[in-house]
Amino acid sequence: AVVALASAATLAAHRHSRGPCIGTVPPVGPDTVANVASWQRSIDDDAECTLIRDEVLRRVTPQLESWEQTAKRGRLIRQFGTRAAKLLQDALEGFDASAERLFPHVGGGDATPATAVGDVDAGRGACVAQRVEVEALLKQRMHAVFLVQRSTIEQALYQRLKQDLLRRMRQRGGELGVREKLRMLHAAMREYDLQVGDLLPAFVESSERDRAMRRLSELQWAIHETPQGKALQAKWKTDMLKRMSFAKKSRGFSWSISPGFRMLLRPLGFGGFQLNLRRPVGSAS
Repeated sequence: AVVALASAATLAAHRHSRGPCIGTVPPVGPDTVANVASWQRSIDDDAECTLIRDEVLRRVTPQLESWEQTAKRGRLIRQFGTRAAKLLQDALEGFDASAERLFPHVGGGDATPATAVGDVDAGRGACVAQRVEVEALLKQRMHAVFLVQRSTIEQALYQRLKQDLLRRMRQRGGELGVREKLRMLHAAMREYDLQVGDLLPAFVESSERDRAMRRLSELQWAIHETPQGKALQAKWKTDMLKRMSFAKKSRGFSWSISPGFRMLLRPLGFGGFQLNLRRPVGSAS
């Protein structure tokens, strides 16, 4: 750029010696040269900051990919919230250290804070844009890992609550009461809070508790509409019809011959009277 400016200055001087004409290049002053030089330095600094960004991301990528694969397999990462926050902090501190070595503070004195936005020549402020990019990208990927694990927990609690509700319905032989359903729902949500709390990074604002609460609540109110709930209701109806049929047969008069004669008389309120008559069948030997 400086060479180009020098060439432009030479051309301007040559044309000036020949007199004014249309399209004459104006003289290049010291301020123009300084501005172009500053612009060139800013481009070089931006390239160096991009290299720092890429190096920091390269170092943390293996850990991020390992977490992503673990979460996709439906497994939980112990203390993920704490570990994710530490990975983010270490990455940003490494970025700041690299930027400070590359752009030491001009003129001595205290260095400019890494989070401050300042002149490109003021030290670490030169890489603020790349630092923000690194922070946003890491938070986005770790938030996605958290959401996958949260979904795994919600699904597991959904299936557990469903089985618990059906088991209690089988034991009772009928529909559950409102209080019993609510008690089981609150127990499931306490388990949700405990497990998700271990996975929630400090930079994630929502644990998606409302979403889990809504889904589990819909399940416990509509458990009788599930295929398993409908099957239980059909079984209860069949059992009730059998009991009613047996109750009718247990009263009144009944008899059978096989091979002798048996008569059972059971009037209502008088107990039962039974008469058995047995005789050999066929010719005597």
